[in-house]
Amino acid sequence: MDIRSTPWSRADTLRILLLAGLTVALLAPYLFTSPPPLIMANSDLGTDLPREVYPLVKYVADTWRTTGIIPTWRTYTMSGYPLAGHPVVPMFYPPNWTAPLLPLTLWLNLHTTAHLLWAGIGMYLCLRWLNGVQPDAAFVGALIFGHAPRFFAHISGGHVMMLASITWLPWTWLMFHLFYRTSRAHWAALLGVTLAAYAVTNGFYLAAFGMMLALCAPFYGRGRWAAWLRQSLWGGGLALLVMLGLAAVQLLPMIDVIQESHRSALTLADAMSLEPALLLGMFFPFKLPIAEWYLYLGVGAVLLSSYAVTRDGRRTRGWLLGIALVLVLCVGSYTPVYTLLYQYVPGFTLFRVPQRFYPIAMFAVAALAGIGVSYWLRDGQITRRFRLLALGVGAFYLGSIVVNAALGGQLPFYVLPYALAAPLLVGILLFGRGRWRYPALLLVLLADLWAADHSLIRPSPESVELRGDPLVTALAERIRPGERAFAPYAGVSLIALLDAGIPAADGSEPIQIKRYAEFLARASGCDFAGYSVGAPPTRASAEAVKACPTLKPNIEMLHMLNVRFVILPAATLSPDYPIVYQDTERIAYDIGAGRGRAWLSGDTQVTDPPICLDTLTGVESTAVTVLESPPPDDESLTAAGSVSLDARSVPNGEAFIVETEGEALLVRSEAYANGWTATLNGEPADVIPANCALQGVWLPGAGRYQVVFTYAPARFVIGAAISVGTLLALLAAGTWMTLSRLRTRQR
Repeated sequence: MDIRSTPWSRADTLRILLLAGLTVALLAPYLFTSPPPLIMANSDLGTDLPREVYPLVKYVADTWRTTGIIPTWRTYTMSGYPLAGHPVVPMFYPPNWTAPLLPLTLWLNLHTTAHLLWAGIGMYLCLRWLNGVQPDAAFVGALIFGHAPRFFAHISGGHVMMLASITWLPWTWLMFHLFYRTSRAHWAALLGVTLAAYAVTNGFYLAAFGMMLALCAPFYGRGRWAAWLRQSLWGGGLALLVMLGLAAVQLLPMIDVIQESHRSALTLADAMSLEPALLLGMFFPFKLPIAEWYLYLGVGAVLLSSYAVTRDGRRTRGWLLGIALVLVLCVGSYTPVYTLLYQYVPGFTLFRVPQRFYPIAMFAVAALAGIGVSYWLRDGQITRRFRLLALGVGAFYLGSIVVNAALGGQLPFYVLPYALAAPLLVGILLFGRGRWRYPALLLVLLADLWAADHSLIRPSPESVELRGDPLVTALAERIRPGERAFAPYAGVSLIALLDAGIPAADGSEPIQIKRYAEFLARASGCDFAGYSVGAPPTRASAEAVKACPTLKPNIEMLHMLNVRFVILPAATLSPDYPIVYQDTERIAYDIGAGRGRAWLSGDTQVTDPPICLDTLTGVESTAVTVLESPPPDDESLTAAGSVSLDARSVPNGEAFIVETEGEALLVRSEAYANGWTATLNGEPADVIPANCALQGVWLPGAGRYQVVFTYAPARFVIGAAISVGTLLALLAAGTWMTLSRLRTRQR
């Protein structure tokens, strides 16, 4: 079965239009209200939307609007952090380029809606062109996948860009199989395009779905291994070439980001393995809606996929094998499989959340459901095995109501109203007759899925979620340009800080610069060793807060970051530091002026990188700068001189006017990362690590210097050139193929 044997029809167009209408209707409260509300979590677990996604998109869009420049470095949090090459910051994903064109909240909601529809259409085409099912059956599979509650769990968690990545899964599956069935080069090239979509949105899914394809490819080699090998080599090579070319702008600078990050040191204990008992969440919505733990598929998905399995076990065993493998991966360290992968597969330690493999199981179940509906619509034959299974499923769900009532509603899953869908669907599948059975099936499916979807999200006015923070207002009245705030326990609106132009030394970031994260942990006074997406760890880890309920920050280290204000939940700092704001939950201290955006140093101490922070905290003089390589001439260094910000704008950088009476080290209070370069009066100079996590540049002697720092990693520049060249080549090849076909038809 391939695309040529299932030509597009009017019925297909109508189903796609209906799918689009239902997807828009599902999210209508977030699209047609003026002004549109934010999609927020319907729980107390919080969401990444206001603390990560919204500020990031706002920063990038505002930078582009005001300067016309794509930012490669963000300045508003964690004393700076790379954007170019960040594995989960999809700046180079084409749909994201529309963000500056619309109000931000409306854009986020449209972005979510469009990707849910994209997932559904991809699933529809897979079932039509690969499995040859009827339009009505393909529509059911598309609905189950495109409106999957797991997607809404990610939406509620603010995982906007992760959602975008996952929705490409059916398109990857489609191009992969069309290539193997036709040996056409354009399908291999389009497969490369879908892989590039993962590479520029979420590198995890590039690896996960790439593994999926590698495991499935040998099924095409049975009985024709030599031909299969030739086809795999040239087709896979073409897809890989296209993917690497299009995504080079993201992948090449990612090498530096990953090498410098703290994720490479994760252990199996840091993995968020799913307890096996929670696999029951496939059948009932979990009351604790943590996105990665939310497995609910819908009662209809379970029953319809079971119908397909009982009708044709041979045809469906590959799907079942895939589902079983994914579930084994989801429980992580509870099985020896994940332990072995963590120990022996390079880079597997980056996969901290094994449940993120789960969308593969969602896709497989949706495909099986579509196949099951195809059988049901075609002949309505009910096997004895399915009749027994369906009645058992119905009894299981009805029994769950009794058990939950007996336990006083203490089950960790929501039972009602979902358990009521089971007997209705069983009745429709076993006893449905006439034209009404398919609409009745759709109605129950929609009610089941939409009940779960809407239970996870809620609309909230942007003005409420992003309202001004009086603490930030108080800081803005006192802070000087370039000074930072430090909130080791969070509790401060990052968006309000961004609007007020106040950068933060702390932040929430899943892939942190290791040397800066260690510096900030030491500066905060917390020696918590576990993994946290917060820097310092107390910002986003309950375990870290428990280990460090009160902090004694190292004020001198904070001054190196140009921190002026420290925000804590209780009065734990010395009374010598004045309080500039206080409410029932937060106290903001003024710890005095920091070192400035940059300063001159004439006294250095050299140490080895592994003990750099120990050396830094052990030096007696605050004027000493700790280095990891010896200075050019230690005896002639001086700190005499002046440093001032240059008023001119520097794209992705900063400029200073420096006057020094001799050779000196200029230290900049910005996080160090590979990719920073500097010029002294137009001449190139090296940027070195200073004080373990900051930036330093040597000034060769007395004089006046214009020092310009710029973040432009060489790998990013090379990658951008490769990506543009690949895109132009693909457009040219596509145009040539189209014109050739038109000329052939005219003849």
